[in-house]
Amino acid sequence: KTGDREAYYMPLSATENPDVYQQVTDMWRLIKEDNFPMALNVLSKFDRQFPEEKSYYNRMLGEIAGRQNNLPLAASSYKLAIEQGETDPSILTSFYMANEDKSEVAQVLEGVVTSHSSLKAQKILAITYKNVGRLEESIPFFERLSESEPSSTSYLVDLAQLYENTGQINKAKGAYKNLLRIKPDASDAYISLYTLQESEETIQFISGLGEDIT
Repeated sequence: KTGDREAYYMPLSATENPDVYQQVTDMWRLIKEDNFPMALNVLSKFDRQFPEEKSYYNRMLGEIAGRQNNLPLAASSYKLAIEQGETDPSILTSFYMANEDKSEVAQVLEGVVTSHSSLKAQKILAITYKNVGRLEESIPFFERLSESEPSSTSYLVDLAQLYENTGQINKAKGAYKNLLRIKPDASDAYISLYTLQESEETIQFISGLGEDIT
C-alpha cells in the first residue's frame, strides 16, 4: 500500500524533526499525484536543508526517477544510497529492478548482504548470483532460504536446478525428491529426476509416493 511505502521511506530524523516530516509528507503527496517536477523541487529543498540525509535524498531521487522510467538515473541513485547505508530489502529490490547490469548489482549487493542479513535481502543476492551465472555462490543462500521455508517448493526448484547445473547430482536428486514429497504433481521434477538416475529407480520412488505413472 502507498501508505505503507510512505512510512517505510521516512528517514529516522522525521520522527524527531517536524520540518523533515512535513517535507517528506509533501514530497510523497506530490509523487502520488504524479507531479514529479514539484516533487523534485521539494527533494532539492530537503537536500539543502538537511545535507546529513544524503542517503535518503539519493533513495528518493531513485524512487522518482524510477516512476518516470528513467532507469539509468534510478539505478545510479539507488547505488549511491546503498553505499551510503540504505540497505533494507526494499531498496535492494528497487536497485535490482532498475539496473540492467546485473553483474554490477551483484558487486554492490555482496558488499552489504551477508548470511546474517534478512532472508529477503539474501534472496535478492541469491537471485542476482544465479542470473549472472555465479551458481556456486548462489547455492548457500538458496539452501538457507529453503531451510527457512521447508514446506515451500519455490526455493527447492531453484536449489535442485543449481545442484544439477553445478554437477552435484546426488544433491540434485535429493532436492527433486523433496520437491515431489511436497508437491507430487510437479511433472517437471519427475522428468528431471528421471534423467538423473536409472529409470527403474525413479519408478520405484514415484510408486512409493502412491502416484500412477501410467
